[in-house]
Amino acid sequence: YWSVKSEYMDVVLFFKVGKFYELYELDAELGHKELDWKMTMSGVGKCRQVGISESGIDEAVQKLVARGYKVGRIEQLETSDQAKARGANTIIPRKLVQVLTPSTASEGNIGPDAVHLLAIKEIKTELEKCSTV
Repeated sequence: YWSVKSEYMDVVLFFKVGKFYELYELDAELGHKELDWKMTMSGVGKCRQVGISESGIDEAVQKLVARGYKVGRIEQLETSDQAKARGANTIIPRKLVQVLTPSTASEGNIGPDAVHLLAIKEIKTELEKCSTV
């Protein structure tokens, strides 16, 4: 978790654990405040966490993006059974697969207003002058 979070401190990261998505530490505080989720302390280091079943993830992401947050999803790359088959005490590999922001959300049901994205690219013309397309 921390290896990804340290690179994306400005993103609320939903971390897949089995059939749940969890938020940890500062993200957990945000989930508690913005989504009214109950905060618990868990793990060896007793970190703060909140969570939701995988069936509720889309609604939670939509709410946070609509409120202006950047939201990311970290998915498991294999099941716990596959990890156990590799050996005892094996860590399940995970990967950040998506980051949504109010500007990049492409789902039509996120937020009450239309979302627009403008891209500008500078290219060199035949005269070697920079031009905007």
